[in-house]
Amino acid sequence: MTDDVAQLVLRNNYQQTQAISMAAHNAYDKLNSHTALIEHLEKTAGLDRAIEYLPSNAAIENRSKDQQGLMAPELSILISYTKIKLFQDLVNSNLPDDPAFQDWMTAYFPKLLQQKYQDAMKTHRLRREIIATQLANSIVNRMGPTYVMNQVSKTGAPPCTIARVYFIVREVFDLRDLYGQIESMDNNASALAQIEALDNIASFIDYTSTWFLKHFRSENLKENELIKLGNNYSKSVQSVIQSLDKILPQSTKDFIEKRQSKLVENGFTKDVARRIAILPILNTACDIIRIAEQEKNDLTTVAKAYFGLNESFSFVWLRDVARNMNTQSRWEAETLRGIVGRLYETQAEMTKRIVREVCGGKKCPTNPVDDWISKNKNAIQPIIDIIEKLKNSETPDFAMITSIEMRLEQII
Repeated sequence: MTDDVAQLVLRNNYQQTQAISMAAHNAYDKLNSHTALIEHLEKTAGLDRAIEYLPSNAAIENRSKDQQGLMAPELSILISYTKIKLFQDLVNSNLPDDPAFQDWMTAYFPKLLQQKYQDAMKTHRLRREIIATQLANSIVNRMGPTYVMNQVSKTGAPPCTIARVYFIVREVFDLRDLYGQIESMDNNASALAQIEALDNIASFIDYTSTWFLKHFRSENLKENELIKLGNNYSKSVQSVIQSLDKILPQSTKDFIEKRQSKLVENGFTKDVARRIAILPILNTACDIIRIAEQEKNDLTTVAKAYFGLNESFSFVWLRDVARNMNTQSRWEAETLRGIVGRLYETQAEMTKRIVREVCGGKKCPTNPVDDWISKNKNAIQPIIDIIEKLKNSETPDFAMITSIEMRLEQII
C-alpha cells in the first residue's frame, strides 16, 4: 500500500499548491474580497492577524495604493483557516450522513483497504470527520478561500447547502473530468494558462451556484429535492451544448472561436480548449432550461431567443464592462457584481416574455427577437439607441452602466 499512500499524499500536496497559486493569481483584483475574509475569520474562526503575521487594514490600504495584493504565504494562512471553519460547519450539519457523499470516506483510504474493509468503513468512528475534511479540502482547493463566505452573503444559504450545490454543479456540467484534462496538460500548456483556465471554472461554478441557491430558497426546496433538481438538469445541459452551433448567433460563435484559438496556442488540445471556451456561454444554460420548462417550449426555441437578445441589447458586452470596471472599494465591487447578476436575470425575463408573446402556441419566427422588437418598437428602440451610444463612448462609467441596467429592467 506504500505507493497508494504516497499517491494520495502527493495528490493532496499538488492540489494545495495549486490552490495557493490560484489565490495568488491577480491577487490585487481580489484584495477587497481577501480583506473581507480576514475580518470574517477574525470574527468566526479565531484568526489573530498579529500571530499569523497578516497585514493590518492600514497596511492593506497601502498595498491597494501600490496595486499589490496578499502574498502567497499570507494566502496560505487564509486557505488553512477557511478549511478549518468549513470543516466545523460541515461536521456540525447533516451533510456527512448523506448517502450521496459516502464515497468520499472510501476514497480517503488506499485501494486495498477499500476492497477489504469497505463495510467496516461505514461504521468508522471518524467517518463524519473524514468526510467533512475531504469535502472542505476539495471545495476550498477548487474555489478559493472566499467562495463559501461570498455565497452565504449573496444567498443566505448555510455552508452545508452551499457545499451540496457546489458538487451538484460540478456533476451537472461534468467539471470533474475537465479538471483532470486541464491538469493532464502539465508541462504542455503554460502554467499561467492552466491557472487561468481553473479560474474560469471557478467563476463559472460561483455564478451557477448562486443560480441554484437562489432558486432553492425561492422555491423552498428540501436538500434531497435540490439534488434531484440538479440531476434533472444534466441531460438538458448536454442538449444545450450539442445544439450550440445551431442556436448561437455568429458573433457569439466568433467569440468562442477566438477564446478556443488562444487556448490552443497556449498548449491545450482542441477538445479541452473548446470546453473551456464555452464556459461563459454555459452560464446561461440553467436559465434556458428553466424557461423551456415553464413556457412548455423546446430548448432550441428558447436558446435562440436568449442568445438573440445578446445581438440586439449587447448583454454580453454590458456584463463585461461591469466586470472589468475599476472599483475604489469593496462596496463598488459588490454593486457591480449585483449589476452583472441582474443583467442575467433581466435577459432571462425578457427571453421568457418573447417566448410567451411571439412563440407561444404557434410556430416561432426565424428571428423571434426582431419580431418582438418590431411589435414593441416605440418602447424598446430608445433603449437600444442608448446602448449603442454607450458602446461608442470611450469610457463607460459606473453611472452609465447603472442607468442602462435600470432601463432594461423596466422592459420586463
